[in-house]
Amino acid sequence: MSTPHSAASGPNEAIQSAFAADVALYLTQRPRQLPARYLYDDLGSALFEAICRLPWYRVTRTEQSLLRRHAGAIIGCLAPVSTVVELGPGNGEKLVTLMAAWPRRDVTVHLVDLSPGALEKAGGALAARSSLTVVTHQATYEAGLSAVGQAIG
Repeated sequence: MSTPHSAASGPNEAIQSAFAADVALYLTQRPRQLPARYLYDDLGSALFEAICRLPWYRVTRTEQSLLRRHAGAIIGCLAPVSTVVELGPGNGEKLVTLMAAWPRRDVTVHLVDLSPGALEKAGGALAARSSLTVVTHQATYEAGLSAVGQAIG
């Protein structure tokens, strides 16, 4: 779990205070919960990726199979776009599969994730397609979408 670890005052103190307030609030709810932003640091992203590879966890393999089979049809249902936004791209495999069927070559892909490691993996996987421009946003979904909105005007 990602938590701030500095005793210094200032921004880190505010982050720690917000974390403590979230823990106090969310752990009193039924069912108990914590916001995902505290779990998806580099370690949390690696753990989730490992879970997705377990033989009995078929969701990721099923999604990938559906994308391989139907990427062209999915893209065919979209109006022409020049910007794609992926929230929580993981290692980027699913988006790479989808973008392989993309007819346009001048597309900007914005990746939004809390984990710098996930952004690096997904960004690297997508950057291998030289025709794509990849922009990463290490942020919550809300803050990332706001940054994308500002970037595209």
